[in-house]
Amino acid sequence: MATPQAQLDIEQSAVHLLVSSPLADDYQVVETLQDGLRWRNAEQLRQFAGLTTHEFADALNVSERTYQRRRNALLSAGMSNRAYRLGQLVDQAIELYNGDLETGLRWLKTPNAALDHKTPFTVLQSEVGADQVERLIGQLRAGINPA
Repeated sequence: MATPQAQLDIEQSAVHLLVSSPLADDYQVVETLQDGLRWRNAEQLRQFAGLTTHEFADALNVSERTYQRRRNALLSAGMSNRAYRLGQLVDQAIELYNGDLETGLRWLKTPNAALDHKTPFTVLQSEVGADQVERLIGQLRAGINPA
């Protein structure tokens, strides 16, 4: 059972960390992602997910150096979209475990037979991999054992 501090709450969701101001609709999210997310918001997601800078840069499909160079600038549209997708999957993994932050994040870092014994974080570096992780979460949520 998750402690109250570990429970996922909308103000502490991974996606909320990326898009810190409330957005009225999906079109504003799209515009924000096209313009680029702030590096500090991406860094908050990285810390929330418990990833090293290297792991996070890998998830964004860029080198650690490229990620660090964005410190005083906006992320590119591609990096922003991958960060947002990562945030969505982090939230879904935490929700899978009834809001238990630690268990959801541990699941994302644990090799999974359904993902060819790779971790969900490793697989989601591509859009196809992110789709596989999302599908796996859906199967688990529905009580289907994909292994």
